Amino acid sequence: MSRRPGIGRQWYDDHPECMEYDTISISTPDGGRKIRPPKYFDKLFDVEQPELMAEIKAKRKHFAEEGKKAKLAQSTMTYEEILQTQERVLHNRIKNLRREL
Repeated sequence: MSRRPGIGRQWYDDHPECMEYDTISISTPDGGRKIRPPKYFDKLFDVEQPELMAEIKAKRKHFAEEGKKAKLAQSTMTYEEILQTQERVLHNRIKNLRREL
């Protein structure tokens, strides 16, 4: 195991509030974007505060289940059919991305 800190360790140490809100705000030319912290930050936070990390994981799981219920409520398809449709749409979108050599 490496004794050196990871690439994002300095940022994590400078911004401890990112785990408190479970989001990281990143500025972009369009204004900004909120993303979930990387798994590396989850591991660091789990070592520091395991009880709070367990609460965060439970909250994430709850939101994932609620999202799944919302998708099922908006459609007559089964969950597997919804996933297949999403995969097909993504595959068709990716097919249009071509590089010129």
